[in-house]
Order: sequence, then C-alpha cells, then structure tokens
Amino acid sequence: MPNSLLREIDRDSNIETCIDKLSLIKQHQLIFLHLNIRSINKNFEQFLIFLEATKLNCDVIILTETWHSNNDSSHFCIPSYDSFFSYRELNKCAGVAIYARSCLNARVSPADIKGANASLLTFDHGQKNKRLLAIYRPPSENVMIFNQSLANYIDNLNSNEMTDLTLCGDLNLDILSEEPSNDILEYLNILSAAGLHSAINDFTRVDGSSRSCLDHFFTRNKKQATGHIIKTAITDHFATALTLDTVLTDRKNLNKNLKMVTKIDDENLSAQLTNHDWTHILQHTDINLCVNDFMTTVNKYIDENTTHKRITNKTSKLRPWITAGLLNSIRHRDKMKQKANKLRKKLDESTNIENKRELLLKYNETRTSYKKYRNYLNVLIKQTKNDYYKGKMNNYATNPKKTWEMINEITDTKTIRKDIKEIKTDDRTINNNNLKEMADAFNNYFTKVGEALASAIPDNPNSTYTNTTDANRLSLFLEPVDYIEVNT
Repeated sequence: MPNSLLREIDRDSNIETCIDKLSLIKQHQLIFLHLNIRSINKNFEQFLIFLEATKLNCDVIILTETWHSNNDSSHFCIPSYDSFFSYRELNKCAGVAIYARSCLNARVSPADIKGANASLLTFDHGQKNKRLLAIYRPPSENVMIFNQSLANYIDNLNSNEMTDLTLCGDLNLDILSEEPSNDILEYLNILSAAGLHSAINDFTRVDGSSRSCLDHFFTRNKKQATGHIIKTAITDHFATALTLDTVLTDRKNLNKNLKMVTKIDDENLSAQLTNHDWTHILQHTDINLCVNDFMTTVNKYIDENTTHKRITNKTSKLRPWITAGLLNSIRHRDKMKQKANKLRKKLDESTNIENKRELLLKYNETRTSYKKYRNYLNVLIKQTKNDYYKGKMNNYATNPKKTWEMINEITDTKTIRKDIKEIKTDDRTINNNNLKEMADAFNNYFTKVGEALASAIPDNPNSTYTNTTDANRLSLFLEPVDYIEVNT
C-alpha cells in the first residue's frame, strides 16, 4: 500500500478544522480541490455556497459524477475560472467538470481510458508544465478493462508528460479495504509503477456503518504534496484537496486577473464642477480649444474623485444571492451530519447491549433531525435564489438593458468576443495590422452585396409577368379625406 501523505488531519475533523489547516498554506503552494458532486444540476448551488464559506483560493477544481449532458455546460460557471466539461455516455451518472484559474492558461485534452470519463489538464507553472489527470469511473464498469486501459494510457505518456503528473477523481475503488480485490491491487500496482503515490489515505465516503476511500489523489511529487479531507455534507462523499509546495510561482501573481471595482464620488465631483470657474473656457473663440480645455478639466476632476479597489476572493461573492444566513446554515448542517457519523461510529464499536440501544436511539434521532434540516436547507437555498432574482427583475421591469443583463446572469450566459485576425477578399488577405483597409473591405462588400446577389438570379424565360403600364413619375394621387381621419 502506498505511503500516506495525509498530515495531521483528524479523522473526525469538520470543515472549520480542515479549512484552518488549509488557510495556513504558503503563497507559493498550489491547491487542487475535488468533490463527487452527484449531479451538478442539483448540487452546484450548494457547492458555490461551500466555496463561499471556505474562501479556499483553489487553483483547480474537479467535480466528478456530474450527470450533465453536452448541452448543460454553459450554465455552470465560476467567476475567474475557465471551465472544461467532459462527457461520455457511459450511464446517467457520467461526467467530469474541471475549473482552472484563468491566469493559469490551462488546456484540456480528452484522455482515452475505457470505462471512465477522463480528461488531462495541462497548465504552465514557471518553467514546467503541470498535468492533472481527472477521472470518474462508474461502479458498473469493468475494473479489469479499466486497469488495462489506464496502464496503456500511462505507458504512452512520454517522460516530460509524466513529470509533475497528478491523478485524481472518484474511481469507485476502495483502496483502504481490509480485503482488497485483485483488481484494486492491480490498480495500485499500475500507479506505483508509474511513480504515483497516494495523498489521501483516509475514508472519503461515510454512510452509516459503510466507510471507504473512493476519492483519490495520486502524485509524483511525494515530498511537496499534502492531502486534505474536508468533511462536507453536500453529497455522501467528502471533498478532498491536494496542496503542492512549489517555489516557482508566487501566488500573488495569480491575482492578476481578478476584477477591479471603480467607484466615483458623485457628490464631491458635482460640487467641484459647480464651484469651478469656467470663464476662461467660455471666452474661447476657437471651438476646438474650448472643447479640449473643457474635457481636460472634467477628466481631471473625475480622476481626483475615482478610487480603484481590487476584488479578492475574500471580498467577492461567487453569487450575489448567497447570504450570511445560508453560510451559517451550511456549517450547521455539516456539523449535524458529523455528529450523526460520530454516534454511528460509537454504535459500531460498542459491545454493551444496553449502551447499544441507547446509542441507537440517539443515532436515529440525530440522523432524522439531520435529514429534516438538510431537506429544509435545500428548499431554502432555492427559495432565496428565486426571491433575489424575482426582486431584481421587478426593479428592472422598465429597463430592458438591465433586464437582459439579469437574464444573462441567471443563465450564466457570457458574451464571447472573438477578434478578427484577418479577412480574405477576392484578390488578397488583409490582417488586423491595417484596420482601415479591413473596414474599407467590409464597406465595399456590403454596399455591393445586394447588387451582386440580384445579378446572380437567372432570368426566367417562362415568366408570364409583363409590365402593362408605363409609370408616370410626375403623377400624384391622394385618397379622399373621411371623417374618421379628421377625428383622429
């Protein structure tokens, strides 16, 4: 069994404990986060609240068992991240979603591994390329075929591609089983032969008395890697994280793509413009000089009253409808599930019959309370989101521009702008170094396109239409005026 890289994280730790440990990471460490989300359509909003509550500055986020189709990907975006979706129609549970911080300039290519959804993420980090192989293997797929395909895929990677390789995902293979099957042992042998070591060696799925480690992080960077388990109740799988210690890139550089908020002090600006002496501008005899002086003065006051503030992960919201109450409710729900799991553990370990009965009663009560609260919270999240956007739509009822902005926000629709690098005309190619020629080419084309299309229409010799009258351009005819036209 590969050596554990899981450092000082207690098996019964909750979100706050794990996040406190993760918050101590150095600025030059990379953070990878993975969660089996069990339907991204159902649980994506809860996952966003989880990110909002934890304020984890993740570089890469992997969601498996997304249940999404090829048409759903545009609806699940995270600000400041590029999203990549992999979908293979293995069954309804299939799908992998990868979110990489935009400044990483990440690329994703499909990984041909039979019996699984797999994608290879590559991004530049210093002088090296980091690679992350994200996999979801449904439990119904043949493990032997999967192992053979995984071994072939790894064998086909060259030495450069194997460097700094990390494998993660929900493999549905319990590597902590007391009696591991031959297929699980073969899986571990394949990864061990490739120099990949497990960073997660604790239970990642706890359901009643069932405990298993199905969510994996394997890395070649044994000394620089630290595994973490974050016990959240979004699904029956815990979230897992991997931090990689690297001195090549300072994390501060990863903030270069964060948004900037510009705020203008309208009240002070208005006062300054009112009190300014405009006499010298009004006395100008040259209109051009007058406009230039006016704009210079106005821009000067605008600059003086403008402040710029960078939005960091800690000061920004992933979604505007996420309230402090929802964040507290998420934490309370997770604590309730943690309490139920502890009681179940004590129940399984107890040998006293009377004590077992008492623990069973407490466990059933706690479990029932947790389920009721979880279901109530799911309804509350949807209601809060609906109420927020309903109020916004009512406020913008008379403003079509704002209404469409809100619709695009609700549907996660982004305007993709593609710059035109070159255009080809009949006789030459014009690149974007000469914008004037490019604009002239567009104008020439569209001013002549109607005539060109009309001339391309062939004459019909069988047409029965004949112009029987000659139009008199000097004639004019007016309809008689009636009482209805006068009254209106």
